[in-house]
Amino acid sequence: MSVEWKPIERVCSEILELLNQSFVFDNNVQSKVLLQLEKFNNSLEDFNNYLAFLLCRSLGQELKVRQMAGLILKNNLIQIIESKNQIYLEMLKKELVNGIPDANKVIRTTVNCVISQILSKSGFHSWPELYEILIEFLTSENELAIEGSLECILTFCEDNGGDQETDLCDSNLDELLPVILKFFQSKVVKFRMYAIKIYYELLLPMPTSLISTLTDYLKGLFYLIDDSELVIHIELVKTFSLLISIRIDYMLQYLDQIIPYIIKTMKENDHQLVLEACNFWKYCSFKSCKKYFKEDEIRELIEILLERMILSKFDRSVFENEQKLQSLIENDPNIDRDTLHKYYSYNKSLNGFDDASSSGSEDDEDYDSIENSDSENENSEYENSEVFNKNKGEWNIRDSAAEGFERIAKIFKNDFLLYFFPLMKDRLISKDPYVREVVVYALGQIAKSTSEAMLEHLPEIIPYFLQIINEEDELILKRKSLWALGKYSKNIIELVYNLIDTENEENAKELLLNVFQCFLNLMVDENQLLQRSAINGFTKFIRAIGDKGISEHLLPILENISIASEKYSKRNLLLLYDLCGTIAEIVQEELNTKKDYSDLILQVLFKKWQDIEDDDPHLLAIFDNLNVVIPQITSFITPYCETIFQRCVNIIETTVLGYYAIENSDNNNNNNNNVNLENFEKSLPPKIIMVFAIEVLSNLYDVMKEELSPLFLQTKIIEMIPYLIQDIDSDVREVSFGLLGSITKYSFDLINQDVNELLPLLINQINLDYSSVCNNAIWTLSEIIIQTPESIEPFSEPILEKLIKIIKILSLEKNLLENCAIALNFMGLHYPEITSIHLNIFFSNLCFVMKLIKRERDKDLAYRGLCNLIQKNPQVLLDRFSHFLEAICYYKNPKKDLSEVFLMFINEYKETKKENWIEEFESLPLRIQEFLKDKYNDY
Repeated sequence: MSVEWKPIERVCSEILELLNQSFVFDNNVQSKVLLQLEKFNNSLEDFNNYLAFLLCRSLGQELKVRQMAGLILKNNLIQIIESKNQIYLEMLKKELVNGIPDANKVIRTTVNCVISQILSKSGFHSWPELYEILIEFLTSENELAIEGSLECILTFCEDNGGDQETDLCDSNLDELLPVILKFFQSKVVKFRMYAIKIYYELLLPMPTSLISTLTDYLKGLFYLIDDSELVIHIELVKTFSLLISIRIDYMLQYLDQIIPYIIKTMKENDHQLVLEACNFWKYCSFKSCKKYFKEDEIRELIEILLERMILSKFDRSVFENEQKLQSLIENDPNIDRDTLHKYYSYNKSLNGFDDASSSGSEDDEDYDSIENSDSENENSEYENSEVFNKNKGEWNIRDSAAEGFERIAKIFKNDFLLYFFPLMKDRLISKDPYVREVVVYALGQIAKSTSEAMLEHLPEIIPYFLQIINEEDELILKRKSLWALGKYSKNIIELVYNLIDTENEENAKELLLNVFQCFLNLMVDENQLLQRSAINGFTKFIRAIGDKGISEHLLPILENISIASEKYSKRNLLLLYDLCGTIAEIVQEELNTKKDYSDLILQVLFKKWQDIEDDDPHLLAIFDNLNVVIPQITSFITPYCETIFQRCVNIIETTVLGYYAIENSDNNNNNNNNVNLENFEKSLPPKIIMVFAIEVLSNLYDVMKEELSPLFLQTKIIEMIPYLIQDIDSDVREVSFGLLGSITKYSFDLINQDVNELLPLLINQINLDYSSVCNNAIWTLSEIIIQTPESIEPFSEPILEKLIKIIKILSLEKNLLENCAIALNFMGLHYPEITSIHLNIFFSNLCFVMKLIKRERDKDLAYRGLCNLIQKNPQVLLDRFSHFLEAICYYKNPKKDLSEVFLMFINEYKETKKENWIEEFESLPLRIQEFLKDKYNDY
C-alpha cells in the first residue's frame, strides 16, 4: 500500500533552524545543536524523511544547509536500512527521487550518494520503482532529469561495479542499458561522457545484459572515434584498454581499427589523453596481437613512444636543479652530505615545485627508482616511477611510454630490433643529450625481451655505454648508461662465455675488466647521484656473474666498498649495505677462508654502528644485512659477536620494558599520565627494529651455538620470552619463536625450568591465522620434544590435535607442512602409543610431506619416528603401503640400521601378499619400482 508522507511545518522549521545554527563557530552552540539533533533522531520516527525533504525540496534554502541535511542523512542510513519499520525507508526513497533532477550539481551528487548507499545495502531488487523512474527521466526531454539520472546510475556503478556480489547484473538492465547506449550519439557532451563511463564501470562485472549487446556497444564506441571532444577520447581510450585486458579473445577482431586510433591519439597535445593512449600498450601486449600490426604502424608506434620517453620540461628542470644542489654540496665541505634531499625539497618549493615533493620522504629514491628495481622482475622497470615521479605520486607519460615500448618489444621479441635500430641510429648522433638519453633508456628497457637477437650487437652497444660513462659530461646520460649496463648484466656474461668458447679469451677478459672498472670507479665518485646509479647497476651485475666471475676481482671490489663507506651519505650507505649482503651470499666460501675479505665487509657494516641511534630506521638496513652476512661468514664473526649481541639485547630489553610499562599504566586507567606516556612511547625504538634485532640474535645463535649461553645469562631476555611470544604484533611473535627455537636447540639449560610455563603459550600460537608464527612455533616445539620429551606428555593431546589439523591441509606453505611432519614424527619417536592411535587419519599426508624434510638430523629422527608409529599400528602399512614407499624412496642415504627397518617392513608386507606381490609390484609407479630394485636388489 502506497503511503504518502507530508512534513509538519513546525517540525521542519525547528530542524532547519538547527541546521543553520550548526554553522555558528561557537562550541556551546555546536554542542546544543548536536544534542537537539540527537534528540530529534531518537524521538522522531520520520526524522530522516525531514532531512531528505530539506535536501531535495527546500529549494529556497542555502546550499550549505541542504548539504548538511544530506550529510546527516548519509550518517543515519545504516540505522534506517536496518530498522524493523521499513515504511519510513519507503517514504525516504520517494523523497530522494525528487533530488535526482535538482538544478544544483552538488545536491544531485549528495542525493546520488545516498541512493547508491541504499542500493548497496539492500540491492536494486528492493527498489524496483527506481528503474522505472530512471528510464522515465532518461527518455524525457528534461536535460536536468537526464543528467541527474545518468549521474545516479554512474555513482552506483562506480561504488559497486567491481563488487561481484551486488545485483548489478539484475535482469532489469536489459531495459536500462539500451536506453543508456543511445546517449553515445547524444549532442550533449556530458551525456555521451556519462554513458561511456557507465558502460566502463560495468565491464568488470560484465552483466549478461552487456554481453548480449556487446556488438552494439562496440559499434557505439567506434561511432565516437571521430568525436570532436577531448573528454570523449580520454574515456574511449580507457575503455579500449580495459576491453582488451578482459576480453582479448573478443577484441582481436577489432584491433585493426583500434591500433591506428590509439597511435593517432598519442600524437595529441593533451597530457591526460596521451597518458591513457600510452597506457593502452601495456594491455595490448598478448602474443596473439602481433599479426594485427601493420609494418608502417609498428615503425610509427616505436617512433612516437621514443618521442614520448624524452624527459618533459618539468622533469628536466627538476633534474637540473638537483645537479646544481649536488654541485653545491660537493664544493662546500661544511655542508653535510645528508642534507642534500632537504636542500633539494626546499629549492623545489621556492620554484613552485613543492607539490612534487609533498608526499615524498628523505629516503625516496627519486631518479634511481628504476635503477633500484630488481632485474629479475620483468615489470620492475616501470612499476617504480622515475625522475621524482615517485614523490609526485603520478604515473607520467615517460613512464607509460617506456612500459609500452617494453611491452611492444615483448610481442615482437627479436624482430623488434629490425624496426628499432634504424630509428635509433639517427638519435645516437643528436646534439641533444636528452634525445641520446632516450636511446640508452630504450636499449635498457628491451634488454630482456630481445636478449637473443641483441647478443650479436653487444660488442658495439656495451662499448657505447662505457664510452658515455667514461667520457660524457652530461650526468643524466652517465646515470642512465650505468642503469642500462646493469640491465644487460646477464647478456654481458653470456657474451663473455661465447667469446671464451670461440677462443677469444683475451677479448672476454678485457670486456669483463672494463665493465668492472667502470662500475668500481663510479661507485667512489664524488657525485652522490652517480654513486647510487653505479652501485645499483653493479649489484645487478654481480648477481648475474656469480661467484666464479667475481672471485678474481673480489679484493678490489671490497676495497672500493671500503672507500665508498667513508664518503657515502646515509641514503647511499643503504645501497652499499645491500651490496655487502649480495656479495656475502655469492662468495660465501671465499669469505670463510680469507679473514681480510670478511673483515672488509663487516667493517663497512659497522662503520656507522656507533653513530646510529637505536630508534633510527637506518639501523634496520644494517640489521637486515647482518641477517644475510652472519650465516655466510661463520668463520670470522666471533670478534664482532659480543658487540652485535649487546646492541640487540639493549634494543629488545628497552622496547619490551617500555611497552610493558605502558600496558600496565593503561590497565590502571591512570588518565593523568596520558601525555607523559605518549611522549615515553615516542622515545622507544619502533617495534620493527626490535623484530630485526631478535632475528639477528637468532642468526647469531645458529652460528655461535652454545658459545652464546654465557652472554645470555647476563641479560633479561629469557625472562622476556613469555612476553615476546604473546606480543600483539605477529612479526614479534614470529621472530621470538625463532629465537626460542635456537635457544632450545643450542642452550636448552637456559629455559629448562620454564618449559612447563612456555608450552601452553606455544601451543596456543599453533593456529593458521598467522602461518609464519605457527611455523616457527611448531619448529620450536620439535626442538623441545627432542630436548625434553618428558615435559611433553601432559600436553600431548592438544599438540596432536593441532598438528593433525595442519597436516591434513596439503595446500599450506611447504615449510609449515615440513615442520609439522617433523613434529608429528618426533611425537611418534617419543610417544608412539598416543600418536599411533590417530595414524589412520594423517598417515597418507604425512608420507607425502616427508619428502620436503631437508635437514639431515631432522630427516633421520623423523623417519625413525615414522617407523615407531608403524610398529605400533601395523595395519596402516597394509592399507597404505604405496604411500610408505613414496616416503622412503625420497630418503637417498638413510643410516644402515634405519634402512634395515625399511627392508623389514617391505618384507613383512611382501609376505602378506605372497603370490600377489609380483602383480602389485608391477602396478607401482616406475620410480618406486626402480628405487626398490636399486636399493633392495632382491626385487
